Amino acid sequence: MIDGPTGHDLVSSCTYAVRFNEDEATVQKDNYMDAMYCMGVMDGLTDANEAVRREDPKRAFFCLPNEGIKTWLVAKVIVDFSKSRPDLLTLQEIQYAILALASAYPCTTRG
Repeated sequence: MIDGPTGHDLVSSCTYAVRFNEDEATVQKDNYMDAMYCMGVMDGLTDANEAVRREDPKRAFFCLPNEGIKTWLVAKVIVDFSKSRPDLLTLQEIQYAILALASAYPCTTRG
């Protein structure tokens, strides 16, 4: 049994984040915290990965574009990945997010 939030939970929260950024009127105020939770997880994960990448590029899980990417678009990757890999939704949310982002933004050059 998974202890803590799963990929399914993260996709649910990130769906609100994506909807909020695409059309804020479609998100009820009750779901704002879910959207912000997703954005916080995405910020934390991408910042941590970037710090690792700068220190030792071979250890980075994924490589975002050099010009950067908006956090809500990172959340969209999480939501879109669930459509192609629903079998992974039972993983812990961070494991799921790393796999989703590595699939969308693989590191083409290692070290």
